[in-house]
Amino acid sequence: MVDLTGYRLTFDDEFNTRSISLTGAGTTYADTRAEWRTTDDRSDIGFGRSSFVDPSSGYDPFSLQNGALSITAVPDRTPYGYPGSWESGLITTQGNFSQTYGYFEIRADFSNDSNAWDAFWLLPNQQSAQSSSINGHQELDVVEHYGNNDKGVYSTIHTTDPQNGIPWQTNRQVYSEMTNPSGYHTYGVNWQADKISFYVDG
Repeated sequence: MVDLTGYRLTFDDEFNTRSISLTGAGTTYADTRAEWRTTDDRSDIGFGRSSFVDPSSGYDPFSLQNGALSITAVPDRTPYGYPGSWESGLITTQGNFSQTYGYFEIRADFSNDSNAWDAFWLLPNQQSAQSSSINGHQELDVVEHYGNNDKGVYSTIHTTDPQNGIPWQTNRQVYSEMTNPSGYHTYGVNWQADKISFYVDG
């Protein structure tokens, strides 16, 4: 179990309204990440063939009910979408809230669809100069889950200071023992200067 003695709450969203809570003042829902577009400046392709929602399509992927946020994906209907791609959404605090070190968690019910990609990441406000390459990317994946991955949920550390000759997939990626993440679970990371600990229902 994670020991949060001495910690204080700095950010919280219970998803009772469609705005981030007062402790994250100014943070808003984000539909696209324009700076991550690739192959076509008119499309919203950012992660492989993933297509985040284009507001001009009229589709709203977000809904709130009983303190729970749902993000739904539908087949992409934009005229410039990648063939066969899907339209969905994400939430970011980029540019409005940031914190170095601490405990971060999310309580989530991941999709069972084989094509789903559920994730909760910590990203820097600004990437390093080397971040244009796969080896220079900075990211803490608190939890990720691909619906077609029978290994279950996993956590990953992406760093600009890798160990020579050791792929990040083998020494900085940790799978939980939960192969089927159906239902609500709590996923967390305790990020300290000298140690990073990941938790599932801990």
